[in-house]
Amino acid sequence: MSLNFQTDEPIKGVDGREYTTCPQCGEDALELQGKNIVEWGWKIVCPECGWEKKQAEGLDIAQYCDLMEEAKARLESMSQLLRTPGITDRTRVESIGLQLRMLLELIVFSSLVSNKDVWQRSRKELQSSQDMSKKLKELKRLHPHFYPTPVDLEGDSPGEEPADRTSGFMDEARLMEVFGRLGNILHAENPMGRETDYGSFIGAVPDWVAEVVNLLECHKVHLYHRPDEFYLIKLFGDVDGDLLCIRFKVTAEGETNCAWPDCVSSSMRLHCEYLGRPWAECWLPEIEPAQTQAKGIASQVDDLPD
Repeated sequence: MSLNFQTDEPIKGVDGREYTTCPQCGEDALELQGKNIVEWGWKIVCPECGWEKKQAEGLDIAQYCDLMEEAKARLESMSQLLRTPGITDRTRVESIGLQLRMLLELIVFSSLVSNKDVWQRSRKELQSSQDMSKKLKELKRLHPHFYPTPVDLEGDSPGEEPADRTSGFMDEARLMEVFGRLGNILHAENPMGRETDYGSFIGAVPDWVAEVVNLLECHKVHLYHRPDEFYLIKLFGDVDGDLLCIRFKVTAEGETNCAWPDCVSSSMRLHCEYLGRPWAECWLPEIEPAQTQAKGIASQVDDLPD
């Protein structure tokens, strides 16, 4: 299957460049080819000379956000299971254990949405092994920054770039520990083995859930093919409590640039969700020069009398 696209609608390649014509032969009838959007097979192709470039999917971060919405739903399911009366400890633990184990797998694999090729090359290793430590090791080899980086927005003064969390969240080592313990309760018991202590699991679940919330509630994610960018994800950060996603770029010198006006896309949001200051006072440099002009126009509108 191939889809033609208009030359006035450039498509961005995995190298970050936008293409309307073939850089090899100059042909302007480029095509977007692939089997389907789910299989991540889309490429920019020149039918004249055969030049091709993998597309830098505009849906990468949208798909990541969809996975985080799924994470929110699983967190809510676990909270309901903890509160639901009239079910046995065994049923409660096994149901929560399944939701939590799937949630941990979601955390581990979600940042690979941006590169199908990497996933396919290591699919056997990632799917065959039941050892989560081996999976984490392979993922780190493929994508060193695959794991979410939790951010503590409450720990700094407004206007200062927030620091990463250092404790209280589910880090990789803790994830491996919990994942292993959950595996013990999701299989039929050996009648000759030790009886499962469901009460201890019920007591541990709230702490595990809290650690996952501390990891995901506000975190940075680095997609595979954008090593110099990160997205700030706030699970409940939008004005209606919905998931909020803001793009930032990090320069070679370590300077953070913002992608305004993403952070003020809602008329009800008046401050930077990252620095906690009114956007007009934000000192973060803009990614695009045109943003400065846009801020000036927006400021003039804000200054108009009611």
